[in-house]
Amino acid sequence: MKETLTVLSPLLGVVIGALVAFLTAKLTIRQKEREQSAKVNIEKLESLHKEATKLKDAYRANMAGILYGNNLQSGSGGPIDKIQMLVSFYSPEAQDELDQLERSRRAYGEIIAGIYVAASHGDRESDFVKEHMEQIPTLFKDIETCCDVLQSKVVTLFQERMREIT
Repeated sequence: MKETLTVLSPLLGVVIGALVAFLTAKLTIRQKEREQSAKVNIEKLESLHKEATKLKDAYRANMAGILYGNNLQSGSGGPIDKIQMLVSFYSPEAQDELDQLERSRRAYGEIIAGIYVAASHGDRESDFVKEHMEQIPTLFKDIETCCDVLQSKVVTLFQERMREIT
């Protein structure tokens, strides 16, 4: 019996050591995967923030072109598709903010479309066009505010993700 224990003790030690090493390696790999996932998520949140700024800039340029340059563009979406994808995949918590942005964009688009149609029929100086042109700065401000709220939400999510890594 003593001889069996003498032979089994080192073997048992090796098995236990290997098991501990395996579990340590597995936990380390799992932690690294979580960190890598969080880093990717943070990069996507940074991208979302930048795209919201680009969207504001696109609408600002569109508004300025319409109000001051007589540049009636039928569309100005900017990077909205990328924003929608980033919210959908990486920050679904910001969906409410995106929905509000979409409502503001839709209202802006309806006004621009009305002005565009009237102008294309030669009614550029009509009361309809003038009344709708007056609404553009307010509608732009709504879009800008929605982008700011979305960016604020992204900053909050970014801070949460950073705490997960550290």
